[in-house]
Amino acid sequence: KGTVTNDSANAGSIGEYISSTVLIGASVPVTSGATSDVTSIALTAGDWDVHGTVWTSISGGTVLTALESGISITSATLPTRPGGGASVQWAATSSGGSNIGVAVGAVRLPLAGPTTVYLAANSSFTISSSAVYGFLGARRRR
Repeated sequence: KGTVTNDSANAGSIGEYISSTVLIGASVPVTSGATSDVTSIALTAGDWDVHGTVWTSISGGTVLTALESGISITSATLPTRPGGGASVQWAATSSGGSNIGVAVGAVRLPLAGPTTVYLAANSSFTISSSAVYGFLGARRRR
């Protein structure tokens, strides 16, 4: 049973929504070429649609050449491409002082039991440092 008004669905009900946001001020430092978790959410058994957005914060002097992101049930791991829509890769060159954001496509996760779902990112950069931040959300579809 869902809800028939503009309120939030109760836990365990169709339409239940769970999310996690990491703001730029709390961004996660990353190592070039290594996959890191941006954030995670705990989901209960059920059929979930999960989506996310990853942003990278590039320090001055840093040159970013790639950013790959995805939704996974394994910590610090990107899904195997194409990941059921749960992965995205940006490849270009961007320098320090800019922020690059990519939307990770929605993926259906039918879960038999409680599961932690991760928003993961892997960026390639040179010279200085980079960090990631973003959003992960899930809606119970049934």
